[in-house]
Amino acid sequence: MVIPFNEMLRSAQFKFIISNGNQNTVVVVHASAIAATCDYMNQLINGAMAEAQEASAEIKDINFDDFVRFCEYAYRGDYTVPTWTLDESNVSQKPSEPREGEFQTSFVQHLAAETFRPPPPTPVEDDVLVVVDNPQIITTPSHTGRKKNKKTLKRTRFKNRNYSVPEPPIGIITAGFEPDANNHPTQNFTPVFLAHAHLYKFAHLRLIEPLKALALKKLKWTLMNFKLYERRLGDILELARYAYNDIDIPPRTESGKIDDLRSLVVEFIACEIDTIGKSKELSELLEDGGEFASDLWRRVHPLLS
Repeated sequence: MVIPFNEMLRSAQFKFIISNGNQNTVVVVHASAIAATCDYMNQLINGAMAEAQEASAEIKDINFDDFVRFCEYAYRGDYTVPTWTLDESNVSQKPSEPREGEFQTSFVQHLAAETFRPPPPTPVEDDVLVVVDNPQIITTPSHTGRKKNKKTLKRTRFKNRNYSVPEPPIGIITAGFEPDANNHPTQNFTPVFLAHAHLYKFAHLRLIEPLKALALKKLKWTLMNFKLYERRLGDILELARYAYNDIDIPPRTESGKIDDLRSLVVEFIACEIDTIGKSKELSELLEDGGEFASDLWRRVHPLLS
């Protein structure tokens, strides 16, 4: 549900207490912004529950950073993608080459976008002379024509006014929504993968279907553009471990339907089995048994036929 911005700003404040082990972090938000995300949040904030009366609720199934991303989604309709971390254990090692056909850029954490500055408007002359074919005769426009030309010139000057903004704020905000690709084996993408998975689970438990779809979309893009360096295969398998070991991710249904997060992850691993299949982490995950092994086999087996 979309609410007017002025109504959101005038709404009461609501306090969320994010419990993470022995540490509690308080997040204060506009009540209507969060209540608009789903029925669960609406009942929590505006219903007859004790939390609504106290304007405070405790959240235990998400960490602070991921909850902030949820709040950003509530306010902006999207969330900033988390950044990768530096794997310092591999910094001194020689980078492995990406797979054939993949493009590898220089290793930088941030690439500053060049600012476009439009050229200054072309100056317009005040006086207008009309030159006829006879070089000896030069005439000026009539009074009516001069008045009309001056009016046209004033409009032209007004139209040519230019107010350039060095870096539009909306561009800075939305740039953070776009997922990044890796280009070096020391870029640890485990926190990136897990952040999307955490938001997916949070949305699943509260029936926030648009957020579930958004998290899957960002995760899919990241997987599609992820260069499978040998030292980064574990990032993929940590995501698989979370998808199959977290108790809040639903198991396969009686009809055989697989949860969307699990399906996305296991399908990606099946597509890249020639590379990921060589990793020790995959062997360990398969040895754990469970639905991961059978789901992966169902996707890999047709490729072997």
